[in-house]
Amino acid sequence: MTESFEMQQVKPHASSDLYSKPSQLVVNLSGGFAVGPGHYSVDLVLTDRQGRTCRNRQTIKPEEDRGAGNVPFALQPGAVAPLMNTRWNGALRDKGLRLTVFLNAYVPNGLTYLSVLEHAYLLQTLSTLLTQLPCRSVRLVAFELDRQQVMFSSERFDSTGFLQLQRALKGLNYASISVQALQYGSWRNFLVGLVQTESASSQPPDAIVFLGAWGSHEWEKLPQDTTRRIEIADAHVFYFELFPLAGGAPDGVELLTRDLHGSVFAISSADTLAQAIKKTQALSAASINQGIPAKPGAQETPAH
Repeated sequence: MTESFEMQQVKPHASSDLYSKPSQLVVNLSGGFAVGPGHYSVDLVLTDRQGRTCRNRQTIKPEEDRGAGNVPFALQPGAVAPLMNTRWNGALRDKGLRLTVFLNAYVPNGLTYLSVLEHAYLLQTLSTLLTQLPCRSVRLVAFELDRQQVMFSSERFDSTGFLQLQRALKGLNYASISVQALQYGSWRNFLVGLVQTESASSQPPDAIVFLGAWGSHEWEKLPQDTTRRIEIADAHVFYFELFPLAGGAPDGVELLTRDLHGSVFAISSADTLAQAIKKTQALSAASINQGIPAKPGAQETPAH
């Protein structure tokens, strides 16, 4: 249960008036581990190369989701495992869906990195989705909406691609942003462009899933004519919205999903994820069998 962190040395001439003394510098480190149900005594030890050490001891009892009675625990009581041990075996099915996943690696709260928990939530949700949803092919695009940046894409996403995605997310650094991304409304053109690429594909998907944390551009609106030029054949659009703020405004991805008459699922637990996957499979199968899109907004899940 060891993790290493590299910290850049602050040179004396680089210090500003705000951080004029080393004691005023604040460093954020992110790590974690997974546990099954039970009580645990946890010792956290932090040490540097000079041999300085500090220690903290806590007793924890993971909260059990009472609504997730039909979802089995990933770990048995008393079990401990690495947090980032997520995998997908790449198994596909001949009669499955042609699926496109847009993974939004959004970093909330103005941070400059994807924390280990946010990293784990994204990959674990993606792995569960691909394992439970029968697919004949998977196309994946990982992007960050605030910066209008695509950091990974795969036309035929498989188990190797999953490991490559894991490495790509781990190496992200959000300390800078392009001038173009700061232009008013540029995020709208970027987001709509992602969907337009699917509409122009020679083999359009049966389902499009946006997956990511809530909050990117929740203060902005989409013009009414933004999605008029998008045609996605019979594909149904879904948004797996991780941990939305209760009472919060719809974010940019949610606005686009609703404009495309898609379904928005608020994911805050294993149970809500299981329900969302089940409804995604049902709506996608209905669209394929009938050859027509599901009715606009017919079965959305406002589970905030």
